[in-house]
Amino acid sequence: MIPVLNELRVGNRVWSMGGYPDHGAIEGPKVSIPADTGGSIAHTENPYPTMDQLLYVVRWDTGQTSKHYFKQLCGIGQYATFADFQQAIETAHGKAEVVIGPQGGFRQASADLVLVDGSAARLELYEGQRHIWDYVIKPLLVKSDVALTETKLEAKKPARRAKNAG
Repeated sequence: MIPVLNELRVGNRVWSMGGYPDHGAIEGPKVSIPADTGGSIAHTENPYPTMDQLLYVVRWDTGQTSKHYFKQLCGIGQYATFADFQQAIETAHGKAEVVIGPQGGFRQASADLVLVDGSAARLELYEGQRHIWDYVIKPLLVKSDVALTETKLEAKKPARRAKNAG
């Protein structure tokens, strides 16, 4: 099985990309994580036993701690910085897929990669990680001549209203 390069698991690193201003639960406490800051996943929590979504507790290099759902985080594996993560990717190969919403918005993507050390890895991206897709992976796919499978989601049909019989 090919490892996921940006897997979110305890001990792996994340990158704040644009930052997280005033982040936290409505009832607080709130923290502001600066843009382009690294952190490590300290542990996970399952706040709602009836839901499968975990909260990832991140200890940022600034010393701050915050909690995030997986789609909010940009995983960078074991790399110290986003630049290190980006430089570790040599080329793309195999298959690449992207899912686009009905209005053209990025939903998710995946790509098979070869790292600088020659090992294979898979990259999986979600809604909040479009920046990585647009500026790192998509140009790499073009350069590597890897075919891209694009799936466009259909718009949801509006619910039919029951006719008022009165």
